[in-house]
Amino acid sequence: MPPVGGDPDSLSQLVWILLDKAIKFSADGGNVWVTVTQRGDRAQLNVSDDGTGIRPGDERRIFERFYRADEARIGGGAGLGLAIAMTIVQAHGGAIVAANNATGGASVVADLPLFSPTS
Repeated sequence: MPPVGGDPDSLSQLVWILLDKAIKFSADGGNVWVTVTQRGDRAQLNVSDDGTGIRPGDERRIFERFYRADEARIGGGAGLGLAIAMTIVQAHGGAIVAANNATGGASVVADLPLFSPTS
């Protein structure tokens, strides 16, 4: 994994939030994929699932505090997980996006700067 500079506890929380969401929205026996790739001086963490996907138009809204896309699908939760994920990513100088993928599920990509000994 490319080294990302920052607070290890916050970065661990980011991974757990994205994994939790992917598992939560996958069907029983579904799949979750996690990849980390290096793109120049950036690392991209991609967490994808083959679940129900993101309703069109909600790709940005799912990162808003307290936003819950569909009460019938999600059960419990306060609608804070992805807002916290965005805050963590932004605090580390990165960006986060969500979209549907080829399996019909969702993909969330956190783009983070790599560790630099001079920063």
